Amino acid sequence: MRRTLPSSAKNQPSLEEQTRIAEFRGDVINYSHMGGLNRFQEEAVRYYVKKPWVYDLGAGLLGWSKKLVEFGATTVTAVDSIYSYRGNNELNQRRDWHKCVPNNVVLDARSFRDFHHTGPTDLGTVFISWPCNTFSKTMGLEMLARKAETIIYLGKSTDGTACGSPQLWAHLTERKVLCYLPAVRNSLIVYGPEVRRKRDWLTDEHAALSEVTVVPSPKEWPLL
Repeated sequence: MRRTLPSSAKNQPSLEEQTRIAEFRGDVINYSHMGGLNRFQEEAVRYYVKKPWVYDLGAGLLGWSKKLVEFGATTVTAVDSIYSYRGNNELNQRRDWHKCVPNNVVLDARSFRDFHHTGPTDLGTVFISWPCNTFSKTMGLEMLARKAETIIYLGKSTDGTACGSPQLWAHLTERKVLCYLPAVRNSLIVYGPEVRRKRDWLTDEHAALSEVTVVPSPKEWPLL
């Protein structure tokens, strides 16, 4: 016997409409120009960053580093080579740069490559947000990822452009997936240790490593 949906269910807004409503109500939290987190993703980040030390690789103007501290990280090391040019007028003209740096955010001006060679051997938890897909610009990032026990990745690869180099994604596909929360603006993926057996790729992984990166987005978590 065919079931019919109740009238109340038929009148439910579509997922896209729910997302618009949630964003209008402020349920989607923006911390950078690249997008933001919905409340499910925020709770996941809060859970995984409650560590003594978190490394924000490619921290830029510290928008996410400050939030990681608010989310529970005791200390955040913000790694970005732009910090070596603090006297540069172009950097000082950035709107957020004149805001004070919290005491528990440590700036590290080394490049990914230098940080790999001269930095700590065990990074514990790292946060990678919207990495460049050009290997020459992120050289060393994949090697730093190999030193991490937990990787929190934030980006989007199902919209036609890979977010992260093929070298980085090749490593991520070798790790255990602890959490996968795709959403309209960002996909949040939390990776654990490396796995011995090959696993099925996530949609974002498939998109990032395929020649044609436009693939259907995975079903997104409801925001209401």
